[in-house]
Formats: sequence, structure tokens, C-alpha cells
Amino acid sequence: ALCWVLLEERWPKYSTPCRRPYPVIAYCAFGKAGQIVTEISLGLTLFGAGTVYLLLISQLVYDLLAQLVPNISQCAWCLIIGLTLIPFTWLATPKDFWPASIAAMSSTLVACLVVIVE
Repeated sequence: ALCWVLLEERWPKYSTPCRRPYPVIAYCAFGKAGQIVTEISLGLTLFGAGTVYLLLISQLVYDLLAQLVPNISQCAWCLIIGLTLIPFTWLATPKDFWPASIAAMSSTLVACLVVIVE
């Protein structure tokens, strides 16, 4: 945050909201090479985190549904879940994804009710 404040003070054109602030900061600090390194680092970090989460979700679904659907392997669940999540990645901003907050709140409410009833 301090880097962005400093950037806004030295370059007034960056006082407007920015979707990707880290590459802009790197560009102003280190030039085009810094921006490229930052873009690559961000891409690899997001890809790695997404891959880990996808593998964890597919393992959890496989473990939960192995008795009900024995013919689907963990790799197949990974593809099914990945293909199911692709349309959500096409949304532009969090304001386009407001139904997710309602779904999260509803699932939390159901989980709390299940715990209370049990």
C-alpha cells in the first residue's frame, strides 16, 4: 500500500483505480523487465494455487462420493470440477459474482443448523 501511495505521489496518472497494481509498481521501479518478471510471477502463483485447490477439491469429492459413484476416478473428478468452474472464471469483477455470497451464506446457515440439530 505504501508503494502505491508513493507511486500516486510521483506519477499522478496512476491516481485512478488500477486492476493490476503490482506490475505497474514493478514497471515504475524497474522498467519493462520488472513488469514482465512480476507478470510471470503472478501467473505462476495463481496457476499453482488454483491447481492445488482443484486437486484438493477433487480428492474430497472423490472420497465423499466413492461409494455412490464408484466408476469415476479422482482424475475424472478433477476434470469435471475444473470444467464446472470455468464459466465462473469468465466473470469480470466480484460485483458480477454476487450470487456466490448468497450461496456461501446459505451453506454456512445449513451447516450451523445441522450441527445444532445433531
